Amino acid sequence: MAALSNRERVGKALELLAEGLLPFIEPRMASAASQVGGDWVRLIAARDEAKHGKAVRLSKDDPALLLRVLTEDWRVFSGELGRVEQSFASELRDVRNRHAHNDSFTGDDTYRALDTMERLLTAAGAPDQADAVRRIRLDHQRSSFEAETRRMAKAQEVPPSLAGQGLKPWRDVLAPHEDVATGNFSSSEFAADLHAVAFGKLADVGREYGDPREFFRRTFLTEGLRELLDRAIRRIGGDPNATPIVNLQTNFGGGKTHSMLALWHMFSGMPPASLSPGRPGPGRWKGAAGRSAGRARRHAPRADRDPHDQRRHGRPHPVGRTGVATRRTDGIRHGRRGRSHSDQPGSGVA
Repeated sequence: MAALSNRERVGKALELLAEGLLPFIEPRMASAASQVGGDWVRLIAARDEAKHGKAVRLSKDDPALLLRVLTEDWRVFSGELGRVEQSFASELRDVRNRHAHNDSFTGDDTYRALDTMERLLTAAGAPDQADAVRRIRLDHQRSSFEAETRRMAKAQEVPPSLAGQGLKPWRDVLAPHEDVATGNFSSSEFAADLHAVAFGKLADVGREYGDPREFFRRTFLTEGLRELLDRAIRRIGGDPNATPIVNLQTNFGGGKTHSMLALWHMFSGMPPASLSPGRPGPGRWKGAAGRSAGRARRHAPRADRDPHDQRRHGRPHPVGRTGVATRRTDGIRHGRRGRSHSDQPGSGVA
């Protein structure tokens, strides 16, 4: 059985409306007409003829007449129906006129018309007809829901337009290391341990993390990592505008430990030039950032500086760093090769 159209649902409901309203209107209008001696339908027809100058034929089964009576002769029913029901009748008069003129009804228009008819029938004491209209309304709701579901499903079947169409595959833009590309790598290489790196336990973390050269050779300096290192360099170099605290917020595997390892290796005493593998690529640390790192290590204020050394030579010397001159309490400075130098003025030691 084919589903009813909206107009068909409204037309069927109007028939039920007339069927339910007539038992309510008939005795009340007949009682009112008896006072003037006549049939209430003929009295309304005579009134229309006098007004329009021509005979008018009316029928008690016509919902237009019944709704007209409820609105124009409201005082007859005012003791049992309120103003809300009068507004229902006025609204349904427009619905009936639209249906008679073959107007179309949207889904929302249909639902409202059916709901208003059901309410008016309930108020007029016609529960059977009200229930029949309710079933039509529920069927309309179900059909509307199914149609909307099909529409949404069809829309989801259409593949969305991708903004990235035409982009090169990432492997063509950034070639992975050979061991990653071939799958010939150890899973332990992806388990960074900041504590092991700080204490020089290369056996636990491997050269990929423990050796600064290998670390930066394998590390792709993203924009975020470059910014982090730049902030740290400027802060260590004495820039008060550089952020002293950086809150690293990423999901698991987002690179927090890797970022801290990069900071550790940058300020571990290794000259910046030695961190470059000597080839272009993402792992190369060069340019102003490298020069800034050098200046930061030379001029950064530290608690382990020798105040006397700062006064004599105009700039501090780091203490306890491998490959950098250190001071002993006996006045003898030891260079990187273990040679001793006199610490007296004029010795030629910078």
